[in-house]
Amino acid sequence: MTLEAWYMPSAMAKAAIAANGLLNHSIISHISPSRSDTSPICSHDYAERAAIIEYGAGIPRQWAEAFAHVCLMPRPEPIRKADWQRMIDHAGAMLDSPETLKAFVAHGWSVADVFAVHPAAPMYRQDCKGLLLLMREAETITSITAHAIGLQRAGSQTTLYYRKPIAPCAERIMLWQIR
Repeated sequence: MTLEAWYMPSAMAKAAIAANGLLNHSIISHISPSRSDTSPICSHDYAERAAIIEYGAGIPRQWAEAFAHVCLMPRPEPIRKADWQRMIDHAGAMLDSPETLKAFVAHGWSVADVFAVHPAAPMYRQDCKGLLLLMREAETITSITAHAIGLQRAGSQTTLYYRKPIAPCAERIMLWQIR
């Protein structure tokens, strides 16, 4: 049975949202990673985190689950600590903006378009990288269309990240599936 099939938000998740006053505020900053690189992932923690993101911030379930996975997983060995923190920060910023997330969904961008990686070479295989791994330090999303996303650093020109075809890389997996 998959998590999506049986999980409904628990009373604990609803209480945490209400107790922290997160119902009408930005919640992504309240749920950023708070675990060490080596602590084990608990499925209860993952389900609770995904529910808080989904119901507290009004984020579609598949995006909430993706962010919960990334927040709770240990840093993959091939990814440097600084790059890992940058990816988590960018993911949070993307999901923290209702306009950005609505644009992703409206233009057909999928979780895979953002969170995909190559299992053996996540930082080097450009054909398998999702948007999250391509964003550099201090880059922000300036535009989203069905075919491209504009990224810009302060004081520089916009760079376009073009959507890859449906099957760009046979080995492509989600970031949280790296072993």
